[in-house]
Amino acid sequence: FCAIIHHFRPDLIDFASLSKENIRENNKLAFEVAEQELGIPALLDPADMVALKVPDKLSIMTYLSQLYNFFSGPGLGAVGKAAVKRPPASLSPAPGIKKSKALDDDNPFKSGDVHNKRQGSP
Repeated sequence: FCAIIHHFRPDLIDFASLSKENIRENNKLAFEVAEQELGIPALLDPADMVALKVPDKLSIMTYLSQLYNFFSGPGLGAVGKAAVKRPPASLSPAPGIKKSKALDDDNPFKSGDVHNKRQGSP
């Protein structure tokens, strides 16, 4: 989590000072910084990240989605080149066209005959 925060906001975490062996303290730092500086509540306990062989996957995914939403939101956390890139509107299907339909029109594998499509055969 420290790496994600540092990637988008290097001013908040001195990544070079972290030790990969100190999992509990790294997670504690990430959760505190995210809550205090970004307004993202800590859903996980740093001790659980160390004590549990496999931390709760749903909690981790929820926390990651909160970080993603924060850093990809317009004007919230996205800064400069580190901001999450979104495809330009020109790549989106025209209004009224379902996304799956637009993707299928240009999909060479749509018919299931991959070999023929690669060689340009009908």
